Amino acid sequence: MKKFLMFAIVIGLISSCASSPRQDIIGEEFKVDVRRARSIPIGEMELLTNGLLAGLNKLEATILYYPQEDAVCIQFRKDFINCSQFWSADGRQAFIQALETYKRDYEERSFGKSSRQTKRHYGTVKSYFAWNSHAYSVHADASLNIELGYFFAENRPYFTTNQKPAFFIHHMDKADNRQHPELTLFFTRALADELATMFNQELLDSIAPNYSTGFFEPDEY
Repeated sequence: MKKFLMFAIVIGLISSCASSPRQDIIGEEFKVDVRRARSIPIGEMELLTNGLLAGLNKLEATILYYPQEDAVCIQFRKDFINCSQFWSADGRQAFIQALETYKRDYEERSFGKSSRQTKRHYGTVKSYFAWNSHAYSVHADASLNIELGYFFAENRPYFTTNQKPAFFIHHMDKADNRQHPELTLFFTRALADELATMFNQELLDSIAPNYSTGFFEPDEY
């Protein structure tokens, strides 16, 4: 009976850990105060993501810069959800470096077998993610990791950013806890170059003085 009781306790602990949301953030968390921070629009671009059916779907994204936090936001709507993916200075630099390595691998045809492991082939960075269903709904947010790598889709190796699942833990109302599934963005070399240009720190430093002019409006998120 004692052995059975101990076995049941162990199984219970394992099940509890498996069902609890995990946020294995590397290093110190990166956060942006989306309720109070103000942004400067940088531009718009097209993104690619995997859809419910086979193939890739196009998304229209707006790129914003938050000077106070030195964060760049990729803002888009996917599956009826407003998404804001924030990149820190370190994350942006890692993206640019990973892209250069990807280009060399592309030219040398040195890609390995496509698998989930290739999505983190070029490393992992810290990120911050906010999401809600519409402009007036309460937003959820979470710190998480983004993997940099590549993945074969439609018979070609796309450069990818793979955002790990996001877990929102409401500190006052546990019934409002929410989860956003893993999110992979696919880039051709041209699309990745376009985003890398907007990640360039010299460009961001040049537009940062506009932060004090007040010509832009607060975000809806």
